[in-house]
Amino acid sequence: MDNKNAELKAETFSDSPAPPCKAACPVNTDAQRYVSLIAQERYVEALEVIMENNPFPGSIGRICFHPCESNCRRRLVDQPISICSLKRFVTDKVGDAYKPKFVVKTNDKTIGIIGAGPSGLTAAHDLARVGYQVTIVEAKPEAGGMLRHGILSYRLPKDILRRDIANILAVGIELQTGVKVGQDVIFSDLREKYDVLLIAVGLSSGFSLPLPGADLEGIDNAVSFLDSVNYGRTQAPGDEVIVIGGGNVAVDVARAVRRLGSKKVKMVCLESPGEMPAHDWELAAAAAEGVEMHCSLGPHRIIGANGRVSGLEFKEVACVFDEDGRFNPKFNEDERSVISGDAIIFSIGQRSELSFLKDSGVALDDRGRLVFDAKTMATSLPGVFATGEVAGGPGAAITAIAGGHLAAKAIISFFDTGCIKHLSNEELSAVADIPEATRKLIMTSKRQKMPTLSPEARQENFNEVELGFDSDSAIREALRCLNCTAGAVVDNNKCVACLTCVRVCPYNVPEIKGSIAYMDPVLCQSCGICVTECPANAIKVRLTDESEYEQLLIKAMSEAKKSAGAITIGITCQYGHIWGVDRVADAVNDASNVKLIRVLCPGRLSANDILKAFEVGADQVFITVCAKDYCHFKTGNERIDKKIGYLRDILDAVGIGADRLELINIAGDTSIKELVADAAKI
Repeated sequence: MDNKNAELKAETFSDSPAPPCKAACPVNTDAQRYVSLIAQERYVEALEVIMENNPFPGSIGRICFHPCESNCRRRLVDQPISICSLKRFVTDKVGDAYKPKFVVKTNDKTIGIIGAGPSGLTAAHDLARVGYQVTIVEAKPEAGGMLRHGILSYRLPKDILRRDIANILAVGIELQTGVKVGQDVIFSDLREKYDVLLIAVGLSSGFSLPLPGADLEGIDNAVSFLDSVNYGRTQAPGDEVIVIGGGNVAVDVARAVRRLGSKKVKMVCLESPGEMPAHDWELAAAAAEGVEMHCSLGPHRIIGANGRVSGLEFKEVACVFDEDGRFNPKFNEDERSVISGDAIIFSIGQRSELSFLKDSGVALDDRGRLVFDAKTMATSLPGVFATGEVAGGPGAAITAIAGGHLAAKAIISFFDTGCIKHLSNEELSAVADIPEATRKLIMTSKRQKMPTLSPEARQENFNEVELGFDSDSAIREALRCLNCTAGAVVDNNKCVACLTCVRVCPYNVPEIKGSIAYMDPVLCQSCGICVTECPANAIKVRLTDESEYEQLLIKAMSEAKKSAGAITIGITCQYGHIWGVDRVADAVNDASNVKLIRVLCPGRLSANDILKAFEVGADQVFITVCAKDYCHFKTGNERIDKKIGYLRDILDAVGIGADRLELINIAGDTSIKELVADAAKI
């Protein structure tokens, strides 16, 4: 092989860039894979894929800020896949059927973790799964950190979080709750007891502002307020409550106050509406529930009457950020206004409670924050590591989970080498966006809408607002996935550049480079039509295993042979669920000895695939395809139509009979039961 072809071979066989959903996820969850499994109704397998990187699937499926969706390439065609909601769906669907296995502790090294939030629990999960003995000490009565104490039930029901935590602990982790380090146990004693300590205490205290009037009654901070609500508070802080802050936590506080019965809730922040750090969907939900927004105002002094808050005086904000984009508010000192209120809750930041580290040898900076090396996850004291918000500052739960994975990796490296090492950077490179010409070839498909409680039904209760997808909606949504980078790859040792793939590809992907075909992962839509049409068998698709169809066929035949009578095999299109092909499944329940096999697209079935059904004993075979102009892969239904005509001639020639093979085109007014009944009479 010449140098040019050698370079081409290396290019073709090199690993594809990552799907953007996976690359954008802080823990690199293989979203494409689990979404594909949901589309196939392989729910337990889908959950197992999620659990490889995310031990809090039920919780994160409800509260994540889902950067996977912001980067989804489907957004350029119509709307991104609802990846986060699908994570929630499959977790709830599988429920208690998922049983994690206890891992025998084969390593005599012991690890103590201070704090049972998402980061500490993730690190414990990773370490316990590879055989380390892990004990977590948690000051609160329950594990979960801010997931338990800072996020309210209308977003994350407590039973969902408890299920996630139970599955984590089930691998073999000891949890001690109600143990406050520095009070119930001394840090130095823990350091002596365990080979390694991991500090994961999070940000457990809130800030207030030292404004004139700060000693008045009716003032609280977000952390303590949310904690009180999570532990059963039922009384509103006031009739007219002012929430200071423009972030997601401030939104949670405001929505909680509304549910506790306050007549008016007013969010006030420095930022303009376009600068508010809270997510757009969070702000929209708060507004729908009656929360007022007051922007570009900075607190100046608290006004009181009879020892209690009666309002807050504000200065007008000229700008929040300087010319370099740094937080540096400037005010119009002469522009003042007053907002009335009988209670104020500050949501302007959080901090860690680290008094237990006094005289421990673990260094703190001049502001009382932990000194921490993000490249090693180590503190200044050998054998003591840190993770989560205590180390990296405030952030999303999924980011804390990512930190837990890194901490576990750092600890394992420390045990293996005896020294602290820099962790390697494993950032994934995402595939480029879909070019406009290719976007125009992709069928549009409406994103499924998440059902929610009406704003009126949310008042005065903490019932979960988002109700979750049903199975039909989830499958429809999963089928919208474009399976980025899971498409065709060429075996250069077999390819003869015959141009067949160039002719049959509905997306104009293949091109001939030198003497071999090249499939650009940016363009390929993973339809697999080129696979079955390639005369040299030189193309494979990453999305599916080529043996999968045969395995499904054998399983279907094995089940059919348990019953008497002629055996009918029905091969249906996976994407047909969107257009109604899956109504066949309902009709089959009324038919005798009909077994269905679902495939990605019948257009990618080879002649041998179809004949294989007769070879293993089927008496009749029918194939359902989507209606004309509704094929997910544009030409899949046309290709199978032509193939069926060819195969029917073969069946006649060998004496089986053409009438034993039927192609069923599904249209909106087609009676599925009639079609199945006709197929069973072949």
